[in-house]
Amino acid sequence: MQTEEKLSFREKLTDFLQKKRKLFFIGIITLVVALIGVVTGVIIHNALTNKAFVTLDAYTTRYEELRFDITDPEKEADVNALVNEITIFVKSHSGYVGARAYSIIANIHTDRKSWADAESAWIASAQAAGAKSYFTPIALYNAAVAAEEQSNADRAIDLYTQSLSYSSSFPAAARAGFALGRLNEARNNTDAAIQAYQNLVDNYSGESVWVNLAHNRLIALGK
Repeated sequence: MQTEEKLSFREKLTDFLQKKRKLFFIGIITLVVALIGVVTGVIIHNALTNKAFVTLDAYTTRYEELRFDITDPEKEADVNALVNEITIFVKSHSGYVGARAYSIIANIHTDRKSWADAESAWIASAQAAGAKSYFTPIALYNAAVAAEEQSNADRAIDLYTQSLSYSSSFPAAARAGFALGRLNEARNNTDAAIQAYQNLVDNYSGESVWVNLAHNRLIALGK
């Protein structure tokens, strides 16, 4: 009786599979097509990323060739052409690729001492890099320097402060911290200056140069 029940179950299973074989076949084909789509997508993404890096390297090479003559009127057309090309390129690229592209534009404006344009490009670089990139605080710091060059202390303080929110991954954090103290001191905002210098002393013991400078300023401010 048990053997008959087992045989009956096997027969039912075989019959079920026979009747549903078309559905199983379609399911398998669907899975294979989906897998091919994923693999193809990865391959295309990698190819586009590699192409983007090759393009970036070409832009960097052109910038390096131009940078020492970047204010030469005879090179202006070449420099402008490079900026325009990168501006078009960066519209379709974000992340590290976009951040690097904007940084080339920012460096060109810095070399030209076009500080407002440099600041804008550095901020765009930070935004393209995203919140988790090591590139972000570097771009924010450079934007702060450009703001200082425009005598915009408020904007510089804001940007230095933003860069310091990435202090764990930002090698120039101590320098940014001292800049905060220096700018606040220059504005006679003594309490904010003392706070910035003290934060530097308390949290960046390995940065002896900046810590010593902060110590000296604290003494000068009566602390």
